[in-house]
Amino acid sequence: MLGSLACCGLLAAPAALGEPGALDSAFGSGGVATVAAGTSSAGAGTIVQPGGDVIVEGQEDASLLGPIYITATRLLPSGAPDPCFGSTSCTGNGTVDVSKGQTYSGAALAQESNGQLLVAGAIRATASGAFGLGVVRLVGK
Repeated sequence: MLGSLACCGLLAAPAALGEPGALDSAFGSGGVATVAAGTSSAGAGTIVQPGGDVIVEGQEDASLLGPIYITATRLLPSGAPDPCFGSTSCTGNGTVDVSKGQTYSGAALAQESNGQLLVAGAIRATASGAFGLGVVRLVGK
């Protein structure tokens, strides 16, 4: 009898913590963080920084007709946008356009050992020009 009680208690414990693969209700809204940057946005790369901040690299089409810009967004461990990312006054929305007005398509994100971020993708200097490789370095946290 005692063995079966111990067994049942152990089996019930993981359910109280949440099933593996279940949404984390402490992140964003019910486990989903949505960043509304432009008219049409898509994520391409994600890293987790020491301390739990999440950096999401993607692309944004502000008008659905182009041009497309590479963006980087930092989310706090709670899933809320970090208002200090890209804003010296900490009044931002957590998202920065890292393509400096060029047409881009985001593809990858990496963090250097010194905390700086590398954002890569395709770049086109003019609306009718050919795409080439674009890499942008951002100051890290």
